Amino acid sequence: MVLPPEKTTRLRYDGIETYLALQLDPLESSTTITFAAALATDGGISNVPTLGYDEYMTLSILTPNYVLKEIVYLISYTQGQSTGTITRAEEGSGLATHAVGAKVVHSPTAVDFGDLAAHMADPNAHHDAIQTASSAAASAAVAAHVGATDPHTQYVKKGAIEVKSGESLQVRSGGSIFIAQGANITVAGDLIIQSTGRLFINGKQIIISNTAPPTPLANTVWIKTFG
Repeated sequence: MVLPPEKTTRLRYDGIETYLALQLDPLESSTTITFAAALATDGGISNVPTLGYDEYMTLSILTPNYVLKEIVYLISYTQGQSTGTITRAEEGSGLATHAVGAKVVHSPTAVDFGDLAAHMADPNAHHDAIQTASSAAASAAVAAHVGATDPHTQYVKKGAIEVKSGESLQVRSGGSIFIAQGANITVAGDLIIQSTGRLFINGKQIIISNTAPPTPLANTVWIKTFG
């Protein structure tokens, strides 16, 4: 029979066994199954959880001699209930009539072992969901990082700025370097101001040349050179 397309997660639990409380007839492919009691794992230790939107379970219905008679898929079930919805004649088994008291077990089938063999042959064959989840997590992390006010608070080195040999620190037009009060600029090498650059100290412009400026502005200091 056809498993609903949204049912992509095959669940497996240990120790689930029960009996039919109502006869199951081969009248339709999708029908209600009634158990003698709510489904529980490991001999009644805990109830089977409610099936999610994409989840289903395999159930084997046995003959009085405990021989497999039909495999069905439990596609809808609520925790603590004794009924559920199934699809019939799964995995090559045939529709059959099952009397009250027929044994129902949840155990591995040939498909489970086939899936395991395929997984062992190709470890990446069943990792689509993992990849999807990890990609979504990575996208969310990047989005959070981009939106953060200071995303590198724990990792950015906030000490000295080091300009290595052969490199340069460039401040583009309109930009500035601010040295807070109490801080210093120490020049161990040369301080070079190009011909188009100007030097201001405490708001006063300093001009170094052989001839005085023709029309010096206020707050201008002229230092005369020799020769």
